[in-house]
Amino acid sequence: MGTEWGLGMTLLFSRSLYNAHAIEQTVAAYEELARFTVQVDQYSVRVGISDPDPGIADLADHFANHALHLSITTARRAIEGAQ
Repeated sequence: MGTEWGLGMTLLFSRSLYNAHAIEQTVAAYEELARFTVQVDQYSVRVGISDPDPGIADLADHFANHALHLSITTARRAIEGAQ
């Protein structure tokens, strides 16, 4: 999932597991900690992260965990609403 920081990092999220809206919500929640770009296609969401806050060494991990949590929450709410 991604490359070395250098000039930035790219995270690739499969849409079979991650909800694109949840990733966009995660970008909004983390917008003060780095610069983000988002590209959505049929199968994946690609998130570019640049200029990360130097005080947070594992920003990409926190970002991915937050996106996963929101994706799971969104899926559970959809299932509960369908019942």
